[in-house]
Amino acid sequence: MTTLRSAARLTAASALAGAQAAQAAQAARLRTQGLTELNRGNVESAVRLLRQAQALDPDNALIARDLERALRISRAVRSAP
Repeated sequence: MTTLRSAARLTAASALAGAQAAQAAQAARLRTQGLTELNRGNVESAVRLLRQAQALDPDNALIARDLERALRISRAVRSAP
């Protein structure tokens, strides 16, 4: 009985780790797409993609930094005459 519980816990932990890795990979793809959009001048699209990336990987400092940069650019563009 204890062995079955241990196996079930390991399986659940493994599934959780796999899901987290998949989310991190998707967040990385969205970050790359967001940076591409930012470099093309599509600031609002970049902000949207980077927000999606941050939702998937909220502790990722690179995504947070890039999103803040895109938001700064967005504010500057909107306030330009």
